Amino acid sequence: MIPNPIVVDVDIGNTNPAIPISLGTAINITSVLQEKSAAPSEEEQVILPDQDYDGMSKVVIAPIPSNYGRLIRVGANLKVY
Repeated sequence: MIPNPIVVDVDIGNTNPAIPISLGTAINITSVLQEKSAAPSEEEQVILPDQDYDGMSKVVIAPIPSNYGRLIRVGANLKVY
């Protein structure tokens, strides 16, 4: 996976002389992001990045199928499909 660079512009004064950062110094932070997909469920889902990933770039939740919980009348009975 190709890392997604994030550039942070430092615009605060350097209050710690042990850290050699001056005003306007750009710091490149490279993060490794993951993309995942999931199916809808009736239970809460917590989707987290796998080990060795810094975060999520995208999480895709599939739509509920069009026939989910469909009621069909069969004679005097109703059936759920």
